[in-house]
Amino acid sequence: MFKMFKNSIFGKIFGLLIFILLLVEIAIILISLKQQETRITENLINRSETLAKIASRQIEISYQNKTLPFEFFDVLSSKSEDIVFLWLTKPDGGVYFANDPEFTTEVIMGKRIKGSFLGTEKTLIQDWTYPQGVDKIKLIVQPVGIKDEEGKPWSLLMGVSLRSIATAKRAMIFNGLRLFIPTFFLAIFISFYLTRRITNPLEKLKQGAEIIRKGNLDYRIEIKTGDELEKLAGTFNKMTEDLRNSQRALEEELKKAKELDRM
Repeated sequence: MFKMFKNSIFGKIFGLLIFILLLVEIAIILISLKQQETRITENLINRSETLAKIASRQIEISYQNKTLPFEFFDVLSSKSEDIVFLWLTKPDGGVYFANDPEFTTEVIMGKRIKGSFLGTEKTLIQDWTYPQGVDKIKLIVQPVGIKDEEGKPWSLLMGVSLRSIATAKRAMIFNGLRLFIPTFFLAIFISFYLTRRITNPLEKLKQGAEIIRKGNLDYRIEIKTGDELEKLAGTFNKMTEDLRNSQRALEEELKKAKELDRM
């Protein structure tokens, strides 16, 4: 039965429509997921960049007062779960101050890091791995209004975790699957309806041809689709009418021939 369904016009059109509708649905879901992920990432980066600028200004004020903004950094980290660390570095890479939950402040402070972003005079955002290549994060490098003897600015390094994006992405995939299931059945219904609209007239043509083949030349195929199938049915009916007229003319000629033969 499956083979008959597969080899029938209905099966081929029905399967093709389902395939096309599913491709369109999957493409819409994937594009929507990508757009949502991009939007969430941009919002996260913009919010973190704003916090980095606020922190940079607070550092400048604290440095001028010969203090360090310990409490401010603690509050900033507690307000945003996406902040992995905050490092204040000199242009030579020396860590002047650090607020890092992975390590104690004593471990980080005084260490020297390397990077082409050190001493930059504009805000930089780049991909980074932390700690030691384990977790992928976004590194925001914010110049601070504190300069060394050569006039190079210090830098505030803010590590921003991407875990919230991954969590949001999983939620979007789950919601997408919840939407996919009902739309899948809707696609089946639409495909079945459209296929029937195409194959029903063809079935009528087949049945009509079978009736006419058995000798009923008075039969008419009624198809009202307003397209080529209706025109085809009209041509078929015209052909049947011509056959009927030809048959009647032939019968009349045979009748006359029999009459002449009798005479």
